[in-house]
Amino acid sequence: MPEVKDVVDVIVADRGSTLVSFVEAASDQEVVLTVARGRDDLRVSLPVGERFQILWRGDEELRSLPVELVALERGESPLWRVRPVGPATTGQRRHAVRAQMDRTVQVRVEGVRLIGTTLDVSEGGMRVVFGDDVDAPPKPGVVADVQLQLGRGEVACAAEALQHFHREDRPPAVSFRFIDLPSKTEDLIRGEVFEELRVQQQRARGLI
Repeated sequence: MPEVKDVVDVIVADRGSTLVSFVEAASDQEVVLTVARGRDDLRVSLPVGERFQILWRGDEELRSLPVELVALERGESPLWRVRPVGPATTGQRRHAVRAQMDRTVQVRVEGVRLIGTTLDVSEGGMRVVFGDDVDAPPKPGVVADVQLQLGRGEVACAAEALQHFHREDRPPAVSFRFIDLPSKTEDLIRGEVFEELRVQQQRARGLI
């Protein structure tokens, strides 16, 4: 079973992306979750009786538990009460959870070093904005060497530039896809993403 303060993925069958929630209480009979949020950081609405999977990282592997939503506690910080409807099994992640965060990143393209700041990060990639001193951000299709500075350590890997996002009166952002990340590096990034999401939610709830 997940533990209190664990971050869990919420996987609903008819939704294309993973939702994120936090465990407030857990026992063999019931798990209490914060109402899940999507990538837009907005709470989602599910009817009582809805069944879905929750996914979390156990001591050695991903774990998955089928649950049913049995009650909604309304309030400033609404909660879901769910009950297991099957045993916990080995889980498999289908989508990467993303968090808005600003981290320093170095991008090397053909020997040229560019310094940027991330807008958001997931274990699958990141969006980066470069300073005004960068005349030409990496073009889509270019593979670069990146060094991403995280609080939990540095990520050094290859990444492919995917798309430019033009922003009004501001430098464009560039999305990157990480290439062949080791599982330990994915876990490092995911841990930072979860921690950032936890801090953002606590800040939204006025706890910090």
